[in-house]
Amino acid sequence: MPNAFVTKKTVLEPIGVIPREAQATASLRSAIESGAFETQLPSENELCQQLGVSRSTVRAAVQSLIEQGLVTKQRGSRTLVNMRVSQLKLPLNAGIGFWDLISQAGHQPSTKNEVVLEREASADIAENLECEPGTPVKVISRLFCADGEPAIYLEDMFLSSLLKKAPKLDSLPTSIYDFAEANLVSPIGYTIAELIPMASNAFTVEKLSLPAGTPLLHLIERHFQANDHPVVASYVWVVDEYVRFSVYGRKRREGVT
Repeated sequence: MPNAFVTKKTVLEPIGVIPREAQATASLRSAIESGAFETQLPSENELCQQLGVSRSTVRAAVQSLIEQGLVTKQRGSRTLVNMRVSQLKLPLNAGIGFWDLISQAGHQPSTKNEVVLEREASADIAENLECEPGTPVKVISRLFCADGEPAIYLEDMFLSSLLKKAPKLDSLPTSIYDFAEANLVSPIGYTIAELIPMASNAFTVEKLSLPAGTPLLHLIERHFQANDHPVVASYVWVVDEYVRFSVYGRKRREGVT
């Protein structure tokens, strides 16, 4: 009987250093996106052999892929590949920086007008950062361009007290996740985003050089530490001509909360 899955020789690189679960997940995701597994993942034993990791690591990696919507676990031992989901270019749950989002959308990314300043937290910023209004916050504003045209304007805000070293404009990481790891006292554990469709107003006309009334997507992102305390609040305005997001949903299993 032919195998129910197709592999191109050994497609998974053995895992070398910690965190092994994250590396195993990344290796499996890369293989899925390249089309190495046409219908389902290999057996757990084969995954252990190809990755050079334990069963518990493989199971954790597969569970992560299930949560990302890339695979579906069926009764028995089969883990099916969701090819339509793996082909989505910009899934919202991927945690990808805006530079990479623009690149993955097929455009040449660049940044300009990067500014770091300090201000007092307004009421809404204080609510998102869970601090008192008037608390000093650092603001990093920047404009991301796609093929030289304004595509995304954002302002990342965080408590000044969270800085472990002053950021340098000439070497700012393009991803807020990398920035937090390098410059803040705590890295980002997870992000919750609110998406708000809007039309370009006076603020975005100035920042994105758009005609008034142009459709935009406004994102309010709250980035949290692993202990659920907010680290950064990001206010983002996206021109959907250059970047569009995909949302994946699935039925909740009975008994799962």
